[in-house]
Amino acid sequence: MSRATHYLAFAAIACAVASGAAAQKFRPETFVKTNDGASACSSKAVLTELMEHIKAGEKTKAEGMFWGRKCVALDAGLRFKVLHVEDQFVEMVGDASGSRDGVWTIAPFLSASP
Repeated sequence: MSRATHYLAFAAIACAVASGAAAQKFRPETFVKTNDGASACSSKAVLTELMEHIKAGEKTKAEGMFWGRKCVALDAGLRFKVLHVEDQFVEMVGDASGSRDGVWTIAPFLSASP
């Protein structure tokens, strides 16, 4: 997925989250997989900042967060373990990771995984 396509996918989902659209609920200690266009950020605050830039139409600032490695694009189908959930914000780690600190994403980027 190109950077521009990824940005547009994230922008559409971030706007849906900001508008209060319902998303699937996930529970800690369950497994999820990433959907097309998924992104994750180093903290919930960084993810919120990214969403604010997108909501304000600040494409250059939003894309800069990926260049600075505060946020990363994720391939579809990657499997993660959910650590913590706050509304539509999900903290997760790789499915085989023993880490207690994860990356943050939003629920519309995820699907349940067995």
